[in-house]
Amino acid sequence: RRTIDGIHYVRIEGVDIPAAQTEFAQDPVFSYSAKTLIDFVAEKSERKGFSFSLSDVREGALGLSKKFASVPAGSVILPDAESDADIEIISDAIKLLRNSGQPLVVRSSAPLAALLAGVRSTGFLTAPLMSGTFSTLLVAGSHTEGATRQLAAISSRWGEAEVIDTARAMEDPIQAAASAITEGRRKLAESSFAIITTERHRLSEHNTLEHGEKVMRALICAVEELSVSADIVVSKGGITSAEVARTGIGADDAWVVGQILPGISVWKLKDRRARELLLVIVPGSVGDSDTLMKVLEIVGLN
Repeated sequence: RRTIDGIHYVRIEGVDIPAAQTEFAQDPVFSYSAKTLIDFVAEKSERKGFSFSLSDVREGALGLSKKFASVPAGSVILPDAESDADIEIISDAIKLLRNSGQPLVVRSSAPLAALLAGVRSTGFLTAPLMSGTFSTLLVAGSHTEGATRQLAAISSRWGEAEVIDTARAMEDPIQAAASAITEGRRKLAESSFAIITTERHRLSEHNTLEHGEKVMRALICAVEELSVSADIVVSKGGITSAEVARTGIGADDAWVVGQILPGISVWKLKDRRARELLLVIVPGSVGDSDTLMKVLEIVGLN
């Protein structure tokens, strides 16, 4: 991702596309129409956004921190960033501002958060992550087109997924998970690999947070039962991954081991039985059609 002239771009299959033109802007619950970040802030809040160009950023941290300091309290600061070097300047500017005693709340993606925390990447984790005999559970809650393409590539190589029926989940999430749990257990026992997903097409009438929560409840119910038989869980979708870790696996905290691909991190955590396992997090908006395939290969699946 990158932000240029106040427009946020998402790279999809090698092409940078304005976020407002992607499927993510058409999400049934979190949709938006704003083309620039300033307009996005205005659309989603009563706050005022202030954009800072690449030229502003590349003047250096000291000048940028002074520009940040000039905006009114309660405003949203929206700097452009095209590279890791730009993110580093923004990080340094924030540190200068905080050291001067001016409070600043940061809401950002991982690269800026990592720099502010003093964490620097030393490269990707060594493949394969797992060796010998191990069981893998793949969980997919994200229903984006990208996630669906990634799952199709996986299914053609490793077999079909167990799908949570949306209509049944609306009536009874626990019952909706039952068949997926039964088949998932069988596949983990027979082949040490199982895929559990939500339905790939979300109907227009299932467009509220309540609908999404019921489907998520069914999915996580399956994860609760199946993760006890897995040594590693691969989770597709940001919100899905948070629920998989917290509720499905039952972890209280996690150790971030590192990344295996850009934007794809590995956590080491303990489940509610104090058993240690790995969780690979693949955000819904991350990756091309073959990304999940690459992830499973890096994990160690043949």
